[in-house]
Amino acid sequence: MRVKDRLKKYFSFAAVFAVVMINIPAGAMAADGTDTALETERPAYIGILGVFKGIVSAVENAYGSYDPTVYENVIYGNEDVTLNIQDDPAARAEIIIPTYTHIEEHINIDKETRDFEELTEYLEENVDIFDRDSFKIDEEKISKTRDDYFISYYYTVNGFMTTHNIGVHCENNIPTEYSINLPDNMIDFYSGRTISADDVPETVIDEAKAEALKDINEGEYKGLRIISQTVTPRIYEDGYKYLRVRTIFEYEDDGEVYQSPHIFEYRLPDKWQG
Repeated sequence: MRVKDRLKKYFSFAAVFAVVMINIPAGAMAADGTDTALETERPAYIGILGVFKGIVSAVENAYGSYDPTVYENVIYGNEDVTLNIQDDPAARAEIIIPTYTHIEEHINIDKETRDFEELTEYLEENVDIFDRDSFKIDEEKISKTRDDYFISYYYTVNGFMTTHNIGVHCENNIPTEYSINLPDNMIDFYSGRTISADDVPETVIDEAKAEALKDINEGEYKGLRIISQTVTPRIYEDGYKYLRVRTIFEYEDDGEVYQSPHIFEYRLPDKWQG
């Protein structure tokens, strides 16, 4: 499911909320059982609803009104020709609203050395679906400077990192709670949708790195120097597969030297898509 589809679903929920709130009778009694009417509270509700309605309008202007039975159904030429509604795990995927579970025990981690062994062991013991072979930490998303951050273990199938994860919230470098952001049909969801990352030849990986460098060079950086390149096979919910190339490079600007990351998505050939 692409980002715009997820946005439309979320904002449809916001629209329902708006309708309910708008239909509160102007003279409804306050929740505390007193005789105070909601007349004074109503302007505040209307203000909030205005924000929701504005967001929904912006999404609908960009992508059209949301209908859960329509998937980009477009007519070209002959009005009798329509597209069939997609019916596969990606189309049936539910919106995942994470719930957080508090971590009662103290867990030692070391962000600087990337030592998360105790945390991994805790999840293995407390989360039924978790196992260290199927869930891999995306270290790129761990903040290097903040003490309030997330450690995300992404579900990985045949070496391809998916968009689904178990996220652990850390405060002052101590894990405090975790959330499970996985669809109920996750196993079926990716069944038959991927090849093994080991089947991606080195020539394709090298080409992905070269394309990433071309993309950087288009920026016309002065004194450009490549520090490192890492490649991670990834897969979206609809089966789209790509190589994520993260390049760290240095460049000069007004006599100063800066270091910067660059992210590039290299689409894998059609024979590995879907």
